[in-house]
Amino acid sequence: MPARRQRQLRRRHRVRVPDVPARAEDPRDARYVLNIAGAWDAAADDAAQVAWARDSWEALRRFSTGGVYLNFLTDDEGAERISAAYGKAIFDRLSALKRRFDPMNLFRHTKSFG
Repeated sequence: MPARRQRQLRRRHRVRVPDVPARAEDPRDARYVLNIAGAWDAAADDAAQVAWARDSWEALRRFSTGGVYLNFLTDDEGAERISAAYGKAIFDRLSALKRRFDPMNLFRHTKSFG
């Protein structure tokens, strides 16, 4: 059941990014970006609308590079998807920095690392 105000955003990338191993975002080798977003009014439709969005993603996942744009993640996606947004090496480096400079986890949010 598609959401009443559904959107599937597709953008073609034509951005040159220097080969800098220290950049925080990775990977940038995808030719397209896909974001599936649904919006609806009635709370009674929550389960069906969330299922529609997740089913759409599962149907398209095989075409994915495996990476993810961090701001496209939902609050219930876990560390594996957050790590995919950065790439393992960068995620591990940022996690170590986070543990070193914020051991009390003062600066946290739903998409934190480490």
